[in-house]
Amino acid sequence: MEHLKETERFKIYEKGDDLVDFLREFVIWVEGLHSDKVKRINWLLNRVAGDSVELVKPGNLIGDDGNARIIVDANGDVKIQIKVSGTWTDTGWKLKGS
Repeated sequence: MEHLKETERFKIYEKGDDLVDFLREFVIWVEGLHSDKVKRINWLLNRVAGDSVELVKPGNLIGDDGNARIIVDANGDVKIQIKVSGTWTDTGWKLKGS
């Protein structure tokens, strides 16, 4: 319901409005609504960029089979992989980069 109240306050784009100004205000508005999520995503991506974050399965050690990792590949896609028989294997989950 809180988001609905905020939506009512945001001005709808109308023909003839300055699109650049509208989009700038829209981004500020969305970031305000989801600032905690944006901060968490940015934190995670800053850790993953150029490296990976390994998620250690309970009872495992770092590098063991069954662990998962989050990586950003050469295309800028965020992927989750599982270690199987000593090899990081794609799970099929991917968030397309730019």
